[in-house]
Amino acid sequence: MKTDKKLFGLISDPADPHTLSIAEELRKLGHESQIIVSSGGGKFSFYEGEWKYEGQNLDKIKVFYFRNMLSQTPAAKQEGGEHRLYRDWYYQSMHAREIYGVQLSWIQGLQSAGKILVNPPTPMIVGVLKPHQLYLLKKAGFPVPPTIITRDPEEARTFIQAHGKVIYKPVMGGAFAELIDEKAMQRLDAIRSHYVIFQEYIEGTDIRVTVTEDEILAAAELESQAVDFRATPGYLENKAEVNSCEIPEKISKICFDGLKLLNLHYSGIDLKRTPDGKYVFLEFNLHPAFLWIEQKLNKPISHGIADLLIKIAREAD
Repeated sequence: MKTDKKLFGLISDPADPHTLSIAEELRKLGHESQIIVSSGGGKFSFYEGEWKYEGQNLDKIKVFYFRNMLSQTPAAKQEGGEHRLYRDWYYQSMHAREIYGVQLSWIQGLQSAGKILVNPPTPMIVGVLKPHQLYLLKKAGFPVPPTIITRDPEEARTFIQAHGKVIYKPVMGGAFAELIDEKAMQRLDAIRSHYVIFQEYIEGTDIRVTVTEDEILAAAELESQAVDFRATPGYLENKAEVNSCEIPEKISKICFDGLKLLNLHYSGIDLKRTPDGKYVFLEFNLHPAFLWIEQKLNKPISHGIADLLIKIAREAD
């Protein structure tokens, strides 16, 4: 009798609690997983046209869960906040670039061989490139905030004057969104050296919807007075107040449509519900943190993602 037992590849930092939670759910469901270290410690090799990891051929694995990979640009600061010498930073950067290039080549090779990645590198790049994600969502008619991405101070001033309450954030992420205030207006000329995202600030309740291709795994309201809910006191320690909520069927459909548009298998979607009941989409996160919702609200998100991986693997048979 043919067994239905599957082996899944989990591309991740081996200590990532989200990945370990999904691995445990796969085990409970009768399947196996192998963590493929993405933080630079894993050993990949390419020999005579064949990719191997730690000396092993991974051809048996059809479906890979993609959590993260080594950043191409390492931090440029030492402990204590002192900047590295340029030479030290350059060597580190080149070292990381080489590892990143091999990992990305291996991942692209998986796709060329017909393997399935959840979520794959191409949409990962789309997701990290926030301007392109905004472009796609806006072109498709999604309800997103009025936005401008510019390095022209006068263009930014015109936008701010037109929209009043405006937030700004970096194009590639890595910092909280902040409100434009008098101090920020005084520093606005500094954007000539780099691009910045400016968006109309949407008043309302922060909502995170965790969704797979055909299922809403959780919809959660975060009690927050912060401009960026990640800056809520206690958020990083999983102490922020979170409540379960319902979202309208029309908004659920837009969530599913967004996954298809961005070619994602699942996402953590950030929305705002305005005081008059409208929903505004802020971002589709490709590799969202979800344990804080799972643990607070007792929602089986890890189980849902494991189910998704198994469904994809069965469909690929």
